[in-house]
Amino acid sequence: MLQNSFANLECPVGRSLSEVGDGWTLLIIREAIYGTSQFETFLKNTGASRGLLTGRLAQLVKSGILTKSKSETDGRETHYRLTPKGRDLWPVMLSLLVWSEKHSPSGNVVTARSRSTGAAIHRISAVDADGNLIAQQDTVLVPGNDISDEFRARIEAAFF
Repeated sequence: MLQNSFANLECPVGRSLSEVGDGWTLLIIREAIYGTSQFETFLKNTGASRGLLTGRLAQLVKSGILTKSKSETDGRETHYRLTPKGRDLWPVMLSLLVWSEKHSPSGNVVTARSRSTGAAIHRISAVDADGNLIAQQDTVLVPGNDISDEFRARIEAAFF
C-alpha cells in the first residue's frame, strides 16, 4: 500500500488510505467489482507487474477487502472475491467514476446509469438514516469520544 504511517493517523480518511490509498489498489478493487477473480485477469486488466499485483492482492486479503480461495473445479486455480467490506467500497468507486466523467478532458468513456430508470448518475449524495439527501454545506463532522484534543480542535474549527 502507501505509507504504513497512514494506518496510525487519527483521521478516518487517512486510516482508509492505508488500506485502499493507491491507484493500483483501486484498479484491483475496480476489477473485482467488474467480476474479475483470477490473478492473470487482474494482471492483464490493471497493467500492474506480477510482484506489485501479488503484494496488493495479499494486502487486500489481509485487510478483509478480498477473500482468496481455491477453485472448486480446479484446486490449483485461485480466486479473489470482494467481501462485504470490499463491496462497501462501491460508493467510493462510483464517486470516482462520476467525478472523472465530470472533470476529465478525455471525453465520455463510461457513464453510470440507474438500472431502473436509465437516467445518468451525475453526482453521489450523502443520505441520512431516514433517506433524506444531505448537501455538503449541511454536513458536519462531530468529534467522537476517542478523538485527540488537537484533532477535535481542527474538526470544530472547520465545522462549528
